[in-house]
Amino acid sequence: TDFEWVHCSGPSEFVIDMGKEIPVKRVSVGMLTNYGMAFHKPEEISVWISRDGDEYRKVGGAKWSDEEIFREGNFREDITFSFEMSPARYIKISAAGPGKCPDTHIRPGQTSKYCFDEVRVDARGSSGLIYGNPPVAFRGESLPIRFNSSKDTLSARERASERSRRDMMY
Repeated sequence: TDFEWVHCSGPSEFVIDMGKEIPVKRVSVGMLTNYGMAFHKPEEISVWISRDGDEYRKVGGAKWSDEEIFREGNFREDITFSFEMSPARYIKISAAGPGKCPDTHIRPGQTSKYCFDEVRVDARGSSGLIYGNPPVAFRGESLPIRFNSSKDTLSARERASERSRRDMMY
């Protein structure tokens, strides 16, 4: 990890356009837990793949209990979804926020956030990091990441630059 995170509190969705169709067999999403800052896993996460960006097929998902979500500690973990090798150009990841911290939490009643780090896509027996900061190229190309709608499309490099500009302002 490079310790750069995208964080959300409510429902979110993002789409990775890999630039061309490749056979995919596994997707991993890095997540952060920081109990004191109320950063926890989402309540649930789903992974979808598509050849055309219009019709998606769900290939994995997970849902966690409050006990699993609001564990104490500070740690990073990869959640991996394995499935039968399938052709895909687009990977969609959707998540639902964990809601408010329980009364027993150090921050009771505060809205909890979830954090994503790198997303790894494994294809044809090899692994390629396709989203992270600093942005890396997958087969020599910067990949567009679309958050929520097509008008929010930015390449990984543009997102990293935008994030750097925002960080310098605060």
